[in-house]
Amino acid sequence: MTGASRGIGAAVARALAREGLELLLVGRDEVRLSEVSAEIAAAGGKASTLVQDLSAAEAAETVARVAVERLGVPYLLVNNAGIATAQRFDRRPRGEWERELTTDLLAPLRLTYAFLPLLLQRRRGQVIFIGSASADRPLPRLAVYSGAKAAVRGFGRALDLEVARRGVRVSVVEPVYVRTELGRRPSDSEAPLERLAREHPRAVLEPAVVARAVVRLLYHPRPLVRVPLAWAASRLLLEALDPLFGARRQLPPPGGDGRG
Repeated sequence: MTGASRGIGAAVARALAREGLELLLVGRDEVRLSEVSAEIAAAGGKASTLVQDLSAAEAAETVARVAVERLGVPYLLVNNAGIATAQRFDRRPRGEWERELTTDLLAPLRLTYAFLPLLLQRRRGQVIFIGSASADRPLPRLAVYSGAKAAVRGFGRALDLEVARRGVRVSVVEPVYVRTELGRRPSDSEAPLERLAREHPRAVLEPAVVARAVVRLLYHPRPLVRVPLAWAASRLLLEALDPLFGARRQLPPPGGDGRG
């Protein structure tokens, strides 16, 4: 699974290991990946690590090759890695937003393309994308991130229709605000979502909540899961009220690069 060094990725890795899955943890932070792997081993699970920048063109093939070498034909791919920078689109350097789009959208598609033949070969497997509620509720200064997550949803749901009858299920998990380091700037002592969790703890989910939703998909696959369930019910009302209040949606100050 990707983006396994922190936040949602680390929580999902721990949860999957408790279910007995042997894991390949992929990310860019070698120290944190090793810490998560050590935690899993201490709890009796099995996990190895691979330091990889998924924005590189050849990264997907490398991850697939190493996964087969270490684990054999895989059963599950979890696409979780992502970055987000809160800044007005017209003020962002082109190379910066293109890299974000590559990490958030193109990289998970490349990984799926690399792993899907292996899953279809065994006629049993799953691909899970960690999306975002921003696919429904796009936020100012997160246009690239919101657009990528909306595209991930469309891709995942369409691919599930293609491959479900061949034994492979594809799911998209879309949580609302989760306490993670996504969007942290180098100068920040805490990321925007960490600060929001501290100031309004009931408004922000813990990563373990998302991890439990992913584990449920192992036993009850579904194309789209919104977390929490209350969000699935309330989003239609929020969309109806959007013409009145949508323009008031704001984010913390610009900047930040949250890394998986």
